Amino acid sequence: MSKCQSIGIYAGITHPSYTDYSLKALDGAPSYSTKGKWSSRYGIAGTSTLFKSRYWIKVGIGVEHLKSNLIVTSSPMPKAFTSDIQIEKSNVQFVLYPVNIRFLKNAEINIGYEFNFLLKQDVSGIRYRTQDYAQISDISNEVKDMNQKTTSGVRVNASYAFFLTKNMSVSPEYSVNFGLQNEFNKIWTKAKIVQHFL
Repeated sequence: MSKCQSIGIYAGITHPSYTDYSLKALDGAPSYSTKGKWSSRYGIAGTSTLFKSRYWIKVGIGVEHLKSNLIVTSSPMPKAFTSDIQIEKSNVQFVLYPVNIRFLKNAEINIGYEFNFLLKQDVSGIRYRTQDYAQISDISNEVKDMNQKTTSGVRVNASYAFFLTKNMSVSPEYSVNFGLQNEFNKIWTKAKIVQHFL
């Protein structure tokens, strides 16, 4: 059934942000602000062509390092408090693309699922009264293990292959992951990740 296979290595950068799709404006729910930082990723990816090139699957496995600043402000004012949290973590990442579309000969669109497994995390933070930055407290012990151990999402990838030889190519790509699960295990935040990859 399998006609051919290919394998390659990849390296790039990733930029995270967080959002809560369930929130509505002025409903008294917390507000979110994120300052994602470009971080590194690397790994290997493979393609297996099935059914005489009419269908193929693409998989990848790698490691990513994420850095971000999550700011959560409770409501209502004027007694709102803001939590300012610094997040660094490393994941093992597995991606499976069951839907693959090729066009313009060397261009591809891939749609699939992403699974992440937490390797390590370093989280710290402070909380203060939003109105005047008073009553500052250290919440590092409260948030130090706030990242979920496993997460998943829908991943969309676009790439174009430039062939150096018949069997070797370089493929610039852009992809985005829309998180399906809450990124954190704290009940006061239901934020999900939206992550960009280059």
